[in-house]
Amino acid sequence: MKKHSKQQNRKFDRILFFTVTVLVLIGIIMIYSASSTLTAQDDPDQANRFCINQVKHSAAGLILMMVCIYVPYTVFTKKYISNLLVGIAVLLLCLLFTGMGVESGGAMRWLKVSCFTFQPAEFIKFSIILYLGYSLTKKLPQIKDFYISSLPHLILFFIFAVLLYLQPDFGSIIILFTIISSIMFVGGVPVLHLFIPVVIFMPIVVALMYFKG
Repeated sequence: MKKHSKQQNRKFDRILFFTVTVLVLIGIIMIYSASSTLTAQDDPDQANRFCINQVKHSAAGLILMMVCIYVPYTVFTKKYISNLLVGIAVLLLCLLFTGMGVESGGAMRWLKVSCFTFQPAEFIKFSIILYLGYSLTKKLPQIKDFYISSLPHLILFFIFAVLLYLQPDFGSIIILFTIISSIMFVGGVPVLHLFIPVVIFMPIVVALMYFKG
């Protein structure tokens, strides 16, 4: 019985895995096609450096994905998600106020720790997906109640949106809202609950982008 259970746990969606792999390969080909000629003009010896970097990061991502396949999803639920969200908020605060941030393109989006540089916003997107999946599952019997199924998640979005605005990173704000609204819609939240925040927030976002620019 235990052997059968272990076999079940090791099964994964092969179609999804194949799709992700194909998309990664397409991305590598597109980067090679777009960058090799221009890079060769500036530095012939480093014509393929962008493609090589992309291959390295893609390989690391695929290896990490394979590892995560065998990690029980319960590891990412309950208190782990809460701690992850708090940790990401701390990272964003560090990015803005402790001088650890690296400015690029007029925005303080990167956090540098020793020789390693990364974007805390990317961890936000990942944690939000996990958190919403867990939260909406628990609130499924009351999914039609705006104050239970929608408002807490919109408040969470607003908190992160403010921190991202301070960088500023409007692209991540829009992507984050798209992720949250899509998961809530698929989870059964009424469309009206999602439409009202769009009507309220979109003019504000556009105005902020205009004045910030």
